[in-house]
Amino acid sequence: MSDAVQEPEGGIDNTLASAFAQVRQQLAEAEVDDVVEAVAKDEADEEAIAEQTIDAVLESVSEDHAVEEAFAADRIAGVVETVAEDEAIEEAFAAEKVGGIVETVAEDHAAEEEAAAETIETVVANVAEDEAIEDAFAAQKIGAIEQAVAADEASLETEASAEIDRLADVAAANEDNEPAALNAAVEVVETVAAAEAIEEEAAAESIESILEAVAEDHAAEEEAAVETLETLVETVAEDEAIEEAFAADKVEGIVDTVAGDEAAEEEAASETIETIVETVAADEAAEDEAAAETVESIVEAVVEDEVAEESGAAEDVEDIARKTMEANTEG
Repeated sequence: MSDAVQEPEGGIDNTLASAFAQVRQQLAEAEVDDVVEAVAKDEADEEAIAEQTIDAVLESVSEDHAVEEAFAADRIAGVVETVAEDEAIEEAFAAEKVGGIVETVAEDHAAEEEAAAETIETVVANVAEDEAIEDAFAAQKIGAIEQAVAADEASLETEASAEIDRLADVAAANEDNEPAALNAAVEVVETVAAAEAIEEEAAAESIESILEAVAEDHAAEEEAAVETLETLVETVAEDEAIEEAFAADKVEGIVDTVAGDEAAEEEAASETIETIVETVAADEAAEDEAAAETVESIVEAVVEDEVAEESGAAEDVEDIARKTMEANTEG
């Protein structure tokens, strides 16, 4: 049987052993792939859950921030509104007080000016009355002088007329007496005329003195009245200036008080708002820090789980390799 096929040393057993070893190797690789896939799937699932958890934490933090910031905004708006209301009330009250001061000053001015006007009217009326009385008295004196002059002149003229009549009778009785009687009559007329001129001049001087005295009295009384009126006007002006200065001081005090109150309230409101903002910032920082710690814990847990799972998978793979090698050695 020289033509028979020669089997290799070991024969069919070696071939089968090799085939079994290859099959075991393929099974081991498949088992390793399953382990790797399982690890990858577990890690992907855990990472997805961790991501969802982190998203939920971040979303919760964001919602908390929004709620706290909205609440803080409401509180700040309330503080600002309260300050505005308080300032409006105080300013309205101050405006009423200032209005009352201004009204009082105006009333006082009106009353004082009215009293001054009445005083001026009285002074003017008194001056007019005094001048009218003095004018009437002067007119009476002048009238008396004129009447006395007229009476004196009438008496002189009557006496002169009687003398002229007597001289005419003398001249008529004797023509020789006519020139002397005519001269005597002329002298009588001239004497009467001179006497009347003297009396009229004296009367004129008396009347002029009366008129000058009246004029001087009028001027003195009017000057005194003007001084009185000037003093009255100055007094009214001084009183009004004093009252206005006092009112201005009161108004300035009110304005300063309102400004001080508003500044203090605004400062307090600013401090309150600053405290609110700082509190919100501190709360958000604390919440962010807590969220960061939570996220860090989640990440660390995922990493630890993945390390543990990968370590376990590595051990499984080593166990599969060992078993495969042992099987191949035995087979």
